[in-house]
Amino acid sequence: MKRPRRLACPEDKLYGREEELEVIRDAIQGARNGKQQRLIVSGASGSGKSTLVQHAFRGQGNCLVGIGTFSQKLRHTPYTVLAHALADICRQILLKGPHQLQIYRDAFREGMDPA
Repeated sequence: MKRPRRLACPEDKLYGREEELEVIRDAIQGARNGKQQRLIVSGASGSGKSTLVQHAFRGQGNCLVGIGTFSQKLRHTPYTVLAHALADICRQILLKGPHQLQIYRDAFREGMDPA
């Protein structure tokens, strides 16, 4: 007797998340047009939040995305999600080449100038 083949779902396909994808992609377009954008994607553990965000940013080119995750262990420590997201963005910037890194450094200094 032959064993049945294992059932597998395509990993790169999202089902029923079109509305959420559109909201995220609209925010991406807004950021490209110079608007400040912040998104908070919330939901139960294992509900596909990370997959949704990764899918939305796929093929978007040069975007910096900071992803912060909530941990029950650190629930009493303020701003841990924000700290994780900022660390994620910093890591992405530091992995860029020297020329690109200098552009970010100059922009950061200009943004911090109190004048």
